[in-house]
Amino acid sequence: LGDKATAVHIDATQEERLTSLVAECDLLLNTSGPYTQTLLPAIRAAMRSRTHYCDLLEDGQDAEKVLALDAQAQTAGITALIGIGVFPGLTNLLAKHAAAQLEQVEELRVCIVLTIREPRQRLAAMRASGRISASWESMLAAASGSPRIYREGHWVDLEALPAGVEVEMQPRRSVTAYPIRLSEPITLP
Repeated sequence: LGDKATAVHIDATQEERLTSLVAECDLLLNTSGPYTQTLLPAIRAAMRSRTHYCDLLEDGQDAEKVLALDAQAQTAGITALIGIGVFPGLTNLLAKHAAAQLEQVEELRVCIVLTIREPRQRLAAMRASGRISASWESMLAAASGSPRIYREGHWVDLEALPAGVEVEMQPRRSVTAYPIRLSEPITLP
């Protein structure tokens, strides 16, 4: 993008500073984390400065908080796109495209397989430092609490990590999937 974009490193929880920083910008691309701390200050700064906004949000509970601000974003005259990363962004687009190819869709499921390399070593390093990475914090938040899904025209809260569902990945290979609180079920409908 050359001189059309400027990367800035600031404390994303400082809403006033962020508001003044993006006031002359066309777009705020929020890649900060963990979203439980940085999401609302960033979206409020975008609305206050009338700056368009997008992020990589993947947590369902946080997605609901942002979607509740839709009327305020419209009043501010901004477009706010949430979850434009691999998931939910790419997964939602692929699910929507697949559904459009069919005459009728009764159910749509999205399964994301995450492989964590050296989890014991990563956990040990976080314990030793006393700090948890934003990606781990996001995944722990997604795995706790009750996930929501859209079923038959209304929202349903599921039991947190109920019995898994076997998902066929390739011939003779399957994984046990558990519903967690990601944003696909919130943003796709």
